[in-house]
Amino acid sequence: MIFAQIRDLKQRKAELLSAAASLDDAIKALEGNQEKPIDWKNSALDCLKIHVHPLRTIDIFNCMCEKDKKLNITEPIKRRNYINALSIALNAQCDNGLLYRMSLPGFKGFFYGFKTWFTNKNELKEEVERALKYNLWENQKSVFQLTKIDKSFNDNRIEI
Repeated sequence: MIFAQIRDLKQRKAELLSAAASLDDAIKALEGNQEKPIDWKNSALDCLKIHVHPLRTIDIFNCMCEKDKKLNITEPIKRRNYINALSIALNAQCDNGLLYRMSLPGFKGFFYGFKTWFTNKNELKEEVERALKYNLWENQKSVFQLTKIDKSFNDNRIEI
């Protein structure tokens, strides 16, 4: 009787081990199909190197979307989560001393730039400041140029 139970248990053990081995194979196959995680830090640094002037988080994210189409999503919650993850990565680089965070009056959020773009007084170097001003106000693709109000518009409102 005991020998029969031992034999049954050994047989059951062999069945379970083979089932576990087939599950391991299935897990390994699934792991191979997983997408690589997004490298927020290096992608953000690449965008800053390309533009050569401080950028806001949303501008860095848009630059990353141009390079990696899988980031260019329309689902608002997922997009917000991506932007938050990028913001965390940027702030970590500020804490590590690689980037510097600055704010400009009239703009929501922070601008991020390499420490080498700033003087010892944490002010933008002249050539970097010129590039930033050009891209914010003078560039034809600037949000300010695209939304300029036509000055020749005749306002015929009636006041009561």
